[in-house]
Amino acid sequence: MDQARLLYLFQRYVDDTCSDAEKNELMQTLAQPASDEALQALMDKLWEELPENGKLSQEKTERILERILPASHPRFAQPLQKQRSLFSTWIKVAAAVTLALLAGAIWYGRSLKNEASYIAQASQPSASDHQFLKLPDGSSVVLNAGSHLEYPASFDGMGRREVLLRGEGYFDIQHDASKPFIVRTGNLTTTVLGTAFNIKAYDNEKNITVTVTRGKVQVSDEGRTLGVITPNQEITFDKSDRQSQQRSVDSNEAIAWKSHDIFFDDITLEEAAAQLEARFHTSIHFENEKTGRCRFTATFLNGEDLDQILQIICEFNGARYVRDAAGNMLIKGDGC
Repeated sequence: MDQARLLYLFQRYVDDTCSDAEKNELMQTLAQPASDEALQALMDKLWEELPENGKLSQEKTERILERILPASHPRFAQPLQKQRSLFSTWIKVAAAVTLALLAGAIWYGRSLKNEASYIAQASQPSASDHQFLKLPDGSSVVLNAGSHLEYPASFDGMGRREVLLRGEGYFDIQHDASKPFIVRTGNLTTTVLGTAFNIKAYDNEKNITVTVTRGKVQVSDEGRTLGVITPNQEITFDKSDRQSQQRSVDSNEAIAWKSHDIFFDDITLEEAAAQLEARFHTSIHFENEKTGRCRFTATFLNGEDLDQILQIICEFNGARYVRDAAGNMLIKGDGC
């Protein structure tokens, strides 16, 4: 929208003469970040042209005041002579409050837009179970019990990938240099390009803790950088006094809460076997390579042993397994 149209709509808004359609057009325009420059120019112009000597019509000023002040306000109980002496002052007050209300409308419109983009997808908090989430960009998140994540249905068309976390989550982020990944926990932001890290930020706890297991992240408090941390480092932020501490740690301790979890998310039996080999320090082979190409999704959260896991995933994929004398596994089947 050009400056002239914006000025026209705002003037009608102040005059209380704009139609519902014009008011919606104004609010929708001001909710767009692209309107910032035009809005600033408009506000500067209105303030500069504000009369110092009361030449603005009293009728117009009364309309502005009636819209922004309650009828019970002391201003309406002033004697007529005193009203006239304060006329110029109230003009400034009216204009200032009108501009403040306008700024509030802009913030509200944009916050609704941002909130809508977040709550396009939201996890359901579980009091006891961990949750595995696959984000639109392929990144993955494991949420601890009682935790909640809000994120958009898609990151397409966005300059950054931004999510909201309440509770604790372990993030494994896909690299994308053109779109930083940002996790918001209250006023604290954690910014990454591609890495793995843990954030603990429960509402009922005093501190927020960010721990890196791979890569590098930057932690900020309302734009103030608290530090940049790398693997086996963490930042602890005190929510009450807004102070932070950075230190070296064993990152495995920070993610011990998820150490028993196994999430197979749309992977092949061969890929799952590789993970199980590393976890249980054993060898797993396939009698038929076609069986290894079967795809599946499964979750194990209760510390299941290798036999329990193999029994379930083999049955799901129409296969079976046997163990040799050395403890190695052989998976048999016709394939999918």
